[in-house]
Amino acid sequence: MNREDGPHSNNPHVRKAMEAGEIQHVAWAYERPGDKGRGFGTTGAHYHGTWNSDDWRTLILNAIAWTAGVEIPKKGVPSKPNPVQDGN
Repeated sequence: MNREDGPHSNNPHVRKAMEAGEIQHVAWAYERPGDKGRGFGTTGAHYHGTWNSDDWRTLILNAIAWTAGVEIPKKGVPSKPNPVQDGN
């Protein structure tokens, strides 16, 4: 929210809504009635730095597993950071 308004950043409508305390959805999941097909969407994967968060990676791994119908472990699908290699 601290970036200037632009086509790929915040906009005045979102900024005003957030100032008013409105919840902003950045991820959603849906299970269809009947055939129980599942879908997941998110708007939060734009920045490389986001992927450095263990919580973010766990969310995405959980979403993939849930969408595929795989049972999610109690503590979530484990995500281990990829350590930076010296100059490689």
